[in-house]
Amino acid sequence: MQDLEILARLLLAIGFGAILGLETETRTSSIAKQTNQTPEALQNLKLGGVRTYTLLSLFGALGGLLFYSGQAAFGYLIFGAVIGLILLAYFLNVYYRRSFGITTEIAIMIVTIVGFLATSGLISLQILVVIVVILTFVLSQKEGIAYFVNKIAHEELIDVVKFTIVALVILPFLPNKEVYLGELDFVRALISSGNLTASVGEISLINPFRLWQYVVLISGFSLLGYFASKALGQRRGLLLTGVVGGFVSSTSVIVSFAAKSREVVGELLARSLAGGALLAHAISFLQVSVISLSVSLVFFNQIIPLAVTMAGVSLFIGALLVFAASGSDEDFTLTHKPFSLSLALKFAVFLTVVKLVVQLANLYLPDTAFILVTALSGFAGIDVAAIALGEIVSRGDISLTVTLTTFAAVNYVNFAAKSFYAYWQGTKDYAKSIILGMLLSAIATGVVLVVLVG
Repeated sequence: MQDLEILARLLLAIGFGAILGLETETRTSSIAKQTNQTPEALQNLKLGGVRTYTLLSLFGALGGLLFYSGQAAFGYLIFGAVIGLILLAYFLNVYYRRSFGITTEIAIMIVTIVGFLATSGLISLQILVVIVVILTFVLSQKEGIAYFVNKIAHEELIDVVKFTIVALVILPFLPNKEVYLGELDFVRALISSGNLTASVGEISLINPFRLWQYVVLISGFSLLGYFASKALGQRRGLLLTGVVGGFVSSTSVIVSFAAKSREVVGELLARSLAGGALLAHAISFLQVSVISLSVSLVFFNQIIPLAVTMAGVSLFIGALLVFAASGSDEDFTLTHKPFSLSLALKFAVFLTVVKLVVQLANLYLPDTAFILVTALSGFAGIDVAAIALGEIVSRGDISLTVTLTTFAAVNYVNFAAKSFYAYWQGTKDYAKSIILGMLLSAIATGVVLVVLVG
């Protein structure tokens, strides 16, 4: 390290120690004001202040310099002295004050370690700055963390852990590859015996990674909606979840909100949930438009009038439902169900079955109209159909009329699927509102389609 870099690292270590010491002193002053005591009377509540923490950080920085220069034994000696000081302070706290907390002692150790890391050269200066900022923030948020802890119930924490297992433990280890029917022994035997055509073996059965992604999305939106509701209020929290979810998976939002509709009291509140789901549905067309544009500019120009119509109608109906409920004196009475794995699993299984049926229909009905076969994929979403259709348009293998009719048909099937999901998992009021929004969107789309192809 150059002298200038060593100086910068020393100043960073000193600055971190001073900030932490200042936080300790200001927190003590705040407690004194709240309890109508003098800061001097509360000196025994803290171990040192700005000067103490600054010197400790500088102490660790000097140990780091010795370590960097090859005198590792002196660095270890410094840490041994600090650990001895911490043990002595903790013993005195326990013996004389019967205080078993070790936050201050840990803070002293952190200050010394950061000072050591600042000059030892073990990590880069950029990473050290990030560590210093994060540690300073965490250590200064004692009241904020306490407030957050008081707001979180034990059951909610367990649900967060469950979702973490689903999203971060299981998902990364699932294979992201298609499993085909031909890989199953009994299917392979039927093909070999001539009872099934070889094309059946090419049918995709499942992609474990992608299927589990739906499980993560649905359970994640349920969890996000629950905590957003606690932080922002029930209506605003779930509305925000719907809007954000529209950029990821509007179908997952509709299914998740359908389950939520069974937990609310009041017709207007169920319709408010439907309004949020319709907003997610409207926003999803922005994602579809971007996908279409990335595949083919020609295809994007062709379908944009239909996409704007569908999004506009859903946005209008969704906003009406949300604002109608906002004037109600009723409020949500959600029970504790932030995490719903069973619902997500049911939905994933249903999508797998639909995907299999679509492929079988495409295989055994080769003479069926292209529009009908492609439209069936709308049960699982319109993204895949939009990509496939856009690639065909880019090759010039399809006319404008067929393109628009197919795109509309895919969305009609998707409207029907989402209406079914709402009816399957939601209340009658929720399902009626979703069906109304989808129906009006379909009618408006049909009018625009007639004008475009007429």
